[in-house]
Amino acid sequence: MAKANPDVLVVGAGPTGLTMACELVRHGLSCRVIDELAAPVVWSKAAVVYARPMEIFDDMGVVGPFLQHSKPVHGASVYSEGKRIAHVTLEGIDSPYPGVYGISQRETEALLTAHLAGLGVAVERKKRLETLTRRQRG
Repeated sequence: MAKANPDVLVVGAGPTGLTMACELVRHGLSCRVIDELAAPVVWSKAAVVYARPMEIFDDMGVVGPFLQHSKPVHGASVYSEGKRIAHVTLEGIDSPYPGVYGISQRETEALLTAHLAGLGVAVERKKRLETLTRRQRG
């Protein structure tokens, strides 16, 4: 159940907003998460997760599901007129998660939303921030 006056309002339930909300709760703050969309995105704007976010997911306790639902991306090739003209290796990063992990934005949001729900916070959909008033706490 959402606190009547949460410490923080997170506007947007994409990967960044969801991660922020999870971290706020993990560090003892209450939060409310709103998103104007009626449902999570279907089409990905992001298709990979890099080493540093995986390290953060590890700290959050959610890296396991990300490893289960992602595929390692070993490299990328560029082709022109049917011939490979460039290849970039995406491995060997100095991290416990030394590569790039292919996972759709939809799946990323689903995993983070489930984790956030486990922390007692539900995303409120079809809610839009229209005005903001700054007040001093005291």
